[in-house]
Amino acid sequence: MGGGPVAAAAARLAEMAALVLAISLVSFGLLLLARGDAASSVVREQGGAVSHARIEAERHRLGLDLPAPQRYADMLTRAVRGDLGVSIRSGRPVSGEIAARIGPTVTLALAGSVVAIVVGLFIGLAEAAARGWFVPALLRGGSLLLVSVPGFALAFGLVAQFSLRLGWFPTQGTDAGAWSLVLPALVLGLPAGAALGRVLSTRLREVLAEPYLVTARAQGHSRLTCLLRWALPNATVTSLVVAGNILAALGTGTLVVEEVFGWPGLGSYLIAALRYRDWYPLNAAVLLLCVVVIVVRGVSLSLATIVDERARSTW
Repeated sequence: MGGGPVAAAAARLAEMAALVLAISLVSFGLLLLARGDAASSVVREQGGAVSHARIEAERHRLGLDLPAPQRYADMLTRAVRGDLGVSIRSGRPVSGEIAARIGPTVTLALAGSVVAIVVGLFIGLAEAAARGWFVPALLRGGSLLLVSVPGFALAFGLVAQFSLRLGWFPTQGTDAGAWSLVLPALVLGLPAGAALGRVLSTRLREVLAEPYLVTARAQGHSRLTCLLRWALPNATVTSLVVAGNILAALGTGTLVVEEVFGWPGLGSYLIAALRYRDWYPLNAAVLLLCVVVIVVRGVSLSLATIVDERARSTW
């Protein structure tokens, strides 16, 4: 009995480690298939005639001519020791560069998560509490629109309206402090909140139709009381799992948002490394994002299990 939770935790950790290893192998293989490498970029930056001999000499100096399995094994060995390699583009340790970039990305992801949770709760509760057809139809239409609009289109639309036309927020960078965070957080959080709100509203309506809540309504309890006191806690289990998947996706969603808004985070760092074919930063950034997604989803599943057990104990 005592070994059950320990065995389950060990199995989950082993599954996560295997998944991270598989992702690292896939990302490394895709980078090998990409046209060109960092040696070509280095030779072009050095100036002069770009010849095949110079590129091959640079590839040898950088170790890019070594067999792919050897390079992959070397990367894994370094990573286990905490050494993420050295950036070919800057010549600095990748771990230091990522440490300097991860703060802005975490800040942006947390701000987007707050927007997503607030918007999701508002849409879900408002649609479940509304009577008639007009308000639910309006909320469903707005949610569908937010989910369907591409992130870059939403970003450009908000910039055109609130930055260029009204001048309320800056278009790029972080010089304006917290005001610089508003538009990127909205671009991240609005679509995620709309998706979360749709799931929450559907689940709330299902719970409100349960016999015990129908009985509570017959006993004189208001619809709002039933919604907040009983339906919302019981609908949280499903919503937590979905919210974990949605919020985990915000980590990868920062790639586009950081590029559009000139945000100095991990996304813009990853894109710059991709353009340069700088494979140590690429692999490190991809693995870090994947680990974040896996951890967030694991935490959401664990919270859903805990909430489900507590909810059942009150039935």
